[in-house]
Amino acid sequence: MIMKKQTEENLNNSEAYNKIFNRLKQRDDFFDFSTTERHETLLKYFNGGKLLDVGCLNSPLCLIAQRKYPAAEITLLDFAPDVINYFKKNYAYNAVLSDCLHTPFEDNTFDYITAGELIEHIEKPEDLIKEMARILKPGGTFALSTPNEESDNECGGGFHIWSFMKEDIGKLLDPYGDAEVGLLKRREASQYIIGYLKKVGWKRSN
Repeated sequence: MIMKKQTEENLNNSEAYNKIFNRLKQRDDFFDFSTTERHETLLKYFNGGKLLDVGCLNSPLCLIAQRKYPAAEITLLDFAPDVINYFKKNYAYNAVLSDCLHTPFEDNTFDYITAGELIEHIEKPEDLIKEMARILKPGGTFALSTPNEESDNECGGGFHIWSFMKEDIGKLLDPYGDAEVGLLKRREASQYIIGYLKKVGWKRSN
């Protein structure tokens, strides 16, 4: 793979994201609907059932999914306690406090998993994919998004550890099933990588 490491320092910890979340919570537009097209694209293959949104922070993906499928069973996961406490207090979703690399779920739990703008924050991206594949049901879909070929001066305020190309995401997903990877316009001169993993009933050895 040719993915590029942006920084050797990992700033991603629960205390930092508690601070970010509490700043966001003071805003009238707390839920970030500025990238609704990305959220809807992540939900492209969702048709109800058990949905897990990993690294939810202030994503409205849960609201969008529930509007389309009111009977869906939606679970939110984040490692920042203030995020989870907020959702537990204000919404009826199942909100779980956990590291995304070591989730408390059993194998083959979810029909659909989303991880929007998360993988670039993970020290070992392959470990995220492995864990998501573990808890995804055979025939289920894991959908992720990440900036495409992010430059050094765009690295999320220092929080983005990796910059990916489309081919990198395909190679990360491919060992666990059928991978589909595309691009979605992000800003005028940049794009999101959108990747889908359709989990098959078996797993190839790495």
